[in-house]
Amino acid sequence: MQNFNPYEVLGLPPGATDDEIRAAYRRRAALVHPDRQPPALKAWALEEMTRLNQARDVLMDPVRRARLAALAARLRYAEAASARAQSQARPPTGWEEQVRARRRAYRLRQTVTGLATLAACVLFGLLALAAPATALALGRVAAGVVAFGLALAGPLVVTLLLAFIVLSLWKS
Repeated sequence: MQNFNPYEVLGLPPGATDDEIRAAYRRRAALVHPDRQPPALKAWALEEMTRLNQARDVLMDPVRRARLAALAARLRYAEAASARAQSQARPPTGWEEQVRARRRAYRLRQTVTGLATLAACVLFGLLALAAPATALALGRVAAGVVAFGLALAGPLVVTLLLAFIVLSLWKS
């Protein structure tokens, strides 16, 4: 008698009234009663009548019916938790495609940046071969820009590091 659900046996929705239970029992009993069956179906009819009687007894007893309702609520909760766990176990396919697209875009940016750097180096090399004085002037300008950026960024980086150290010591 696995998965015995008295509501299903009687063909009733959960929460049926006592009158509905009695009426459903009478309808089903009239269909499967062993005295109304041919001799070949008597064994089956006895089993079905036993199931009908058990279903009626469970649903007509308030204590057993309350236990059944509590068990059904626990099963619904367990099924919902299982469904949540399964839905969280594997990300949606749209999410996977988004990750792949982001990785492709990142690789493309890296490739373009590398090619641009290579092109700049080649052009600077060609310029150095063609006009060494111009290349030297451009090199000095580029070095000045880098030095100026470091001159501005250096104190800012040191200040941020000191602030981080002070905050981490203060919180601990």
